[in-house]
Amino acid sequence: MKLRFNVQPYQANYLGSFGQADRAEINVLLLDKLSDTLSDSEKRNNISCLLTKLRRRGVIVNTGSDTAPCWKLVESLKEKH
Repeated sequence: MKLRFNVQPYQANYLGSFGQADRAEINVLLLDKLSDTLSDSEKRNNISCLLTKLRRRGVIVNTGSDTAPCWKLVESLKEKH
C-alpha cells in the first residue's frame, strides 16, 4: 500500500495567506514535506504535477509567464477563505 502525503492544503493555505507565490517559494514550502526516499528531481516533478493538477481543476491560475510563473488562487475561491 502506497501512502501519499497531501501537500495541497499547504499550497492553498500559503496562497490564501500571501496571495501569490512563485515557483521558488512553492519549492521552499513543499520540498522538505515530500518523502526523503524521493530524489530532488522526483520531488520537483511531483510539485510540477501538483501545480498542473490544481491549474486544470481551476484552483490556481498562473498570472506570470511560462518562464517566470506566479501562482494565485482563483478569485472566487480566495473570497471564500
